Amino acid sequence: MVSPQGVEHAASAASMFTADLIQSAVFGTLACLAGWAFKLIWSSIKDIQSEAASLSKELRTDYARKDDMRDALKDIKDMLSKIFDKLDAKADK
Repeated sequence: MVSPQGVEHAASAASMFTADLIQSAVFGTLACLAGWAFKLIWSSIKDIQSEAASLSKELRTDYARKDDMRDALKDIKDMLSKIFDKLDAKADK
């Protein structure tokens, strides 16, 4: 015959097992959600890095640097200055 204390102990053990099972399920679910969120963030970072790298390559090939443009415009300004000086000299004659 089972004593009343044994029945209470078995019921207590079963409820602890159920609580542990629920706690493990909740923890597992939260861990899965955290892993999924981490994966999304990581893939977004990788996408942004690859887009930045391709943009950097595109900028190097499609657009002139400021220093290069400054040098080219200086040459053009010098040529225009010479032309205007010659025109002024012709107008004075």
